[in-house]
Amino acid sequence: MAIDEQNFVLEFRLEDNFGEFSKTLKGLDNLSDFIEKESNYWSKFNNLGYINSIIYRNDEIQKLIKSIRDIAENKKQFSQNEKQFVEKINTLQSKVSEKHINGRSEMPIMYSNTELAETYISLASIEANYAENFINYLNNNRNGHIQTNYKSLISLISAAVYRGDINFSQRAIKYENKIRVIVDEYKNNLDKFSNESNEIKSKFISEFKDRKEEIKNWFEKEKKYIESEKNRIGTEFTELKKFAEGKVNENEHLFREKLMLEKPVEHWETRAKYLERENKKWLFTFGMGIAIAIIALTAILYFPPDIFKVGLDGKIKLENIKGVILFVSILSLFGIFIKVLSKLTFSNIHLMRDAEERKMLTYFYLSLKVETKDMGDEERKLILQSLFSTADFGILTKESGPTMPGITELIKSVNGH
Repeated sequence: MAIDEQNFVLEFRLEDNFGEFSKTLKGLDNLSDFIEKESNYWSKFNNLGYINSIIYRNDEIQKLIKSIRDIAENKKQFSQNEKQFVEKINTLQSKVSEKHINGRSEMPIMYSNTELAETYISLASIEANYAENFINYLNNNRNGHIQTNYKSLISLISAAVYRGDINFSQRAIKYENKIRVIVDEYKNNLDKFSNESNEIKSKFISEFKDRKEEIKNWFEKEKKYIESEKNRIGTEFTELKKFAEGKVNENEHLFREKLMLEKPVEHWETRAKYLERENKKWLFTFGMGIAIAIIALTAILYFPPDIFKVGLDGKIKLENIKGVILFVSILSLFGIFIKVLSKLTFSNIHLMRDAEERKMLTYFYLSLKVETKDMGDEERKLILQSLFSTADFGILTKESGPTMPGITELIKSVNGH
């Protein structure tokens, strides 16, 4: 058989077993496109019935088309495999024209967008037995058993309507008794279900009343609990409010005292620094005075002037008496000078320490106010008197000086306002 690989034209006839679908396709391209569309359509329902077999059959057709094209496109291969090419064409023709998958009547070929395919898919989507009864009915029950229970009724009706069976009314009469039996069975089951429903309803109403009473009791209990918690929280809030107000007033009084004592603290701090500088100055002067006194006395003792010397005859002259008086006077003046310098020096030291202690005592007083809740007026008066009492150290010992009478009453009156 000689075949022109460039100009040959193939025709393919596609039909189903029930005369609903009939189509002629020319050329491998048209056949391939049609089969591809069919595969895309059936892939959406690949889990229903035997549709997987239809998809597999379409895949085989596509493989045959590809094999034929491969041979036809290669001239050398075509000339060598002309016989094989013809065999593949015949196989493809046979595969395309078959009306059942693998010759099995219970698996007829179906095509997309036909009433047969849509009816089969709708039944298989409900239950597999529906679709199986549908196909068996169309095949006149030659292969397979048609179930006659109530579940299969819808598939039988669908098959009869699809085929346009003129004896449908006779078949309906034939199945009338069976249908009546099914209806009676349904009726009995319905009565039984009604009785069971009434029992369940009574039981449910009883349980509902019990639960309603339980919920009501629980609600009353929770209501009382909420009221008690509300009262408790209200009491705690009132106490907290009083405590907070007391704290605010206490901190306000403490802040007022801090503001009043802030300037004295700054004064004592500045005063301590000033006295420290004065102390260094007077300490230096005191040291220089002692050094000068020592040098002067040493010079007088080791290099006495003529007025201090006694004659060779051992007689004390008037000049010698004057020298003794002068020497004693010088010693006295040196002593007074040293005493004054020491007073000034140590007074500055004491006053500096006093200012630092007053500063620290003020901080201590403020800390004590924070930590001690019940500080009495006597304790406050004692501390404030220590803060503002007259310094009596060094050169100021037992001397009167300016004081601040009534300082505690002044602070108390300010805090009161």
